[in-house]
Amino acid sequence: MEVTKEVYQITCNKEQLKIISQAIECWSRRLSGQLDSFGDKVIENLLWNLLDKVPRDKDGKFSDEEFNKYLENKELVNEHLKAIKNILFPEFARYPGASYGYNNTPDIGNSYQIYRTIEYVLAKEREAEAKATGKEYGYDCYLSPALPSGNLGTIKVEKIEP
Repeated sequence: MEVTKEVYQITCNKEQLKIISQAIECWSRRLSGQLDSFGDKVIENLLWNLLDKVPRDKDGKFSDEEFNKYLENKELVNEHLKAIKNILFPEFARYPGASYGYNNTPDIGNSYQIYRTIEYVLAKEREAEAKATGKEYGYDCYLSPALPSGNLGTIKVEKIEP
């Protein structure tokens, strides 16, 4: 793939930036063979949305029965995703947790580079906000820059003042 010299700018708010990052992370994980719901924000949100439709008691809690149904649904989804993974990635069939690395192909590497760079900027903001309020900011896997990957270089993400 030839890298173009054309440069584009997208202006968005923080919530839109998070959506962009989550979408690209999902894409990157799918390309690398990570098809289970663990760490998959889309599938996890869809499962939680099902649970949100369940009536709750006066304290806002749902029953153990409903939560167990959620866990059963999650397991069923994972079984189907495993079957799909075995079809799309037969090389991983013997190793269910296996996937390609973050830089196995240009598509994986480039999408990894994009979402990790966005998440790095957002994590640095969260850390600065915590420090500004005198709070200790705990571990965050996104507090380190993205590893070199792909063939398109690193994107530039910066906060602009309105």
